[in-house]
Order: sequence, then C-alpha cells, then structure tokens
Amino acid sequence: MEESIKTRNRATISDLFAPDFGFDLCDSHANKKEFAEILARLPTRLNVTFTLKKFTNYKSAIKFEVAESGNMNTNLGFYIKLQEKLTSGFIVNCEGIPPH
Repeated sequence: MEESIKTRNRATISDLFAPDFGFDLCDSHANKKEFAEILARLPTRLNVTFTLKKFTNYKSAIKFEVAESGNMNTNLGFYIKLQEKLTSGFIVNCEGIPPH
C-alpha cells in the first residue's frame, strides 16, 4: 500500500481498491476515484508510512487500522473482503482534523 501511494500514480493507487470502494472522511465521503485522486495529489515531499495498530478477523472480511506516522499523522482504518481488494475505509478519530 505504501509503495503504491508513493508512486502518486492514479491507476496504481486505484488498483488497491474494489470497484465500489468508499472512504468516510470526517465530514464527507469519497468514492474510489475521488480517494485515489486525493492520495495521488499528495505532495511527493510527504512521506507516507503506515504501522499496523489493530487487526480484526471477521468471517467474510478483515478490518485493520493503521497509524500513518509520516506527514499526515492520523490513524486510518480499512476493510478487505477475504482474497479481494480494499472495500472501504475510514478515519479512526476525526478529533482535531479540520473539515474540508
């Protein structure tokens, strides 16, 4: 995931996500195309680094939360259906994050 984001290539980033992927931002929602665009437009000087913080295994999906310890410095969560691409995502804690 980190390597795909570091490319800033929209197609490479978009390939991480299922067709119906959605990401819940603190005050809005982004679909797959919009979220890939957000990640692709991050300045290349921003170092994106993820550390696994929490992992929950459900029968049909896995939920994992990561801490981004680079420049964004926030915790993100994702769901992935078994043997598929990322299906949805969310910001773990919106406190202190300014609205868009």
